Amino acid sequence: VEAVASAGSKSEASSGEAVDLQLSGGPWPDLPNVGGATVQAWCGAVLADADAAAKSAQRLKATLDVLHLPRPLTAGFRCVLHVHATTVEAEIEKIQDATDLASGVVSEKPKMVKAGQRLTVFLSLSREVACDAQGGRLSLLMLRSEETTIAVGKVLDLLKEK
Repeated sequence: VEAVASAGSKSEASSGEAVDLQLSGGPWPDLPNVGGATVQAWCGAVLADADAAAKSAQRLKATLDVLHLPRPLTAGFRCVLHVHATTVEAEIEKIQDATDLASGVVSEKPKMVKAGQRLTVFLSLSREVACDAQGGRLSLLMLRSEETTIAVGKVLDLLKEK
């Protein structure tokens, strides 16, 4: 690391703090170009100790609280997932169950869900992202579609690729 820039200090950062880094000594892995700028390609990347590497996955099991739906939410629903500073395309592979938050009624394997329900879902992501099922910042996520936040939730489990 050649330089660190953060809100509080220009030369150092604490664990969990969002910072800008200037790295040397590559080569660095090719990451998807996000937003058309090379600088943005690393947005959401997690720097960790080699002995305590950050976990990542391309498939997740998550719980979601549905806030608003611009269109019906079913298996196969495509949206954008935000987890920490990462933005990635996602698809709902399967809806395991849905609990109506007002009545507490649980529906197993629902075909379609509505706002005001808590879901357990399996998500497939367009690329691998750093996340964690142990709680904390890397476990919180948000789903958006058509510039609307449709659900918020947390990662329950990191799954192996099919």
